[in-house]
Amino acid sequence: MLGNIEAGKITNCQVEKSEVNAGANDRVGLLCGYMQGASSSNKKKEQANAIQNVRVQGSVKGRNSIGGVIGYYKEQYNASESIFKGAVTQEGTTVEGVSAVAGIAGFSWNIIEESINNASVTGTTNVSGITSVSQTNKNGNINGGNVSNCINNGDVTGDSYVAGILACKTSYAAWTASAIDNCYNRGNIVSKDDNVDAIAKITGGSKYTGTTVSNSYNLGNVNSASGNIIFNESNKYTNVYFKTDSSEIVSPKGTIGQTEAQFKDRTVVDALNANDGVEETVWYQNTENPDLAFNMTVTSDITVPGTLNVTLGKTMKLQASITPEDATNKTLVYTSSDDTIASVKEDGTVSGLKLGTADITVKAMDTGKEKNVKVTVKEAEKEPANPTNPAKPSQPTTKTVKKGTKLTVGTNIFVVTNVKAKTVSYKGTKKKKVAKITIPATVKSGNQVYKVTAIADNAFKNNKKIKTVVVGKNVRTIGKKAFYGCKNLKKITVQSSIIKKVGAKAFKGINKKAVIKVPSKKYKAYKKVFKGKGQAKTVTIKK
Repeated sequence: MLGNIEAGKITNCQVEKSEVNAGANDRVGLLCGYMQGASSSNKKKEQANAIQNVRVQGSVKGRNSIGGVIGYYKEQYNASESIFKGAVTQEGTTVEGVSAVAGIAGFSWNIIEESINNASVTGTTNVSGITSVSQTNKNGNINGGNVSNCINNGDVTGDSYVAGILACKTSYAAWTASAIDNCYNRGNIVSKDDNVDAIAKITGGSKYTGTTVSNSYNLGNVNSASGNIIFNESNKYTNVYFKTDSSEIVSPKGTIGQTEAQFKDRTVVDALNANDGVEETVWYQNTENPDLAFNMTVTSDITVPGTLNVTLGKTMKLQASITPEDATNKTLVYTSSDDTIASVKEDGTVSGLKLGTADITVKAMDTGKEKNVKVTVKEAEKEPANPTNPAKPSQPTTKTVKKGTKLTVGTNIFVVTNVKAKTVSYKGTKKKKVAKITIPATVKSGNQVYKVTAIADNAFKNNKKIKTVVVGKNVRTIGKKAFYGCKNLKKITVQSSIIKKVGAKAFKGINKKAVIKVPSKKYKAYKKVFKGKGQAKTVTIKK
């Protein structure tokens, strides 16, 4: 789409079904070939790089520095002014090259955050899902090479130095060690030699001290020349999970990472927070809205019927639900093993098209957990010739809802504040020992969906167990003494941008080191709204 850009900004745009074949040329991408930042002699703020909230789809071919989004992303003199965030390569995209070939950025000097690669990537050396070479600049002004909150879903194939997230072979002496944090590889990684790693395969020059890989996991298959999963010996692994059948993963330096056996029957959340008692959240990227990245409560299980009988020519809704009820992303995807027998719609409605059986797979979008339902399509049962007074079905009783009615959903308690507008206030929780509470944007009770627009007075008063609270996007008011006496409450994440009122002493007695994180666009306004609500002066408000 674009060639060379000096200190440019590309935000909120999309490239669809583009084909770029650069032959033996270098620095090629579907969005941009080459972008460079401000030099040391020209440090103006307006010359900062920015690639943010972009989506690309298509095919790109070239020689060196080939990326699904950008081919070559040069250093920015002031790293704080350089933004690479929220980039997505969509399914069906292909990236091919020789050296420095990656799904997101072929060669990058900058930090890459909150990006997802779904493209298949093929190259010779320095081949990876997110970025293939990632360095600091020669003056050491950028702590480059850091990759965080990124996901690779695409298959990555190369001859040498192949990885799911970052691959780099360089002898550059002044290169600052990279850091990989909260990144996930789900793609299959294939290398013709043993220079391969599920997450990061890197070597550096004389000053390179190794890459830190933390809070990350691999669920893809890793194939090397020796047939084993090979690990980067200089990497420092902390809380990392590799899919393997081995009882342990070892290197000459000792045990590294975690094995599948150690995480058996645990959720993704638990796997990324292996020490019990820590905040149970995981980063999540919404591929439909790449600017939305947030901590979320993930699906731990899916409940479905074991079998389902559908009459030929008729439809039936497959009833599926997820646990916990307050999971942030409740999206389920339904697929049929044989659409000629039983097809299924997005909402789980199954149509019986031909006599026989088929499997319907129900998949949770946030974790990929799946359950299968055996569907049998049968002939319609014949009506009896003379039906004899069938019993009249009993009518279900309907609870009358009025203002002030208490609604219990899962372990949470709500109170109806407006029947016509369908709004409720969060009253509290029945589970007194829970460390994290997420106040959802909406809640369903019976057949009605209510917006959660308030946190009631005294909702969490004197709760000594709670450590983390997420305030949903529809909350307008926080009541008096809502968090009064919550001495262990250290983190409050506010997703709402419409809070108008916070009651007296709402935060009195929360932890003195607590952080209240608010949306960037509401930072100034919320500093005023939250001011003087009882919290200690050491409590900080951040964006």
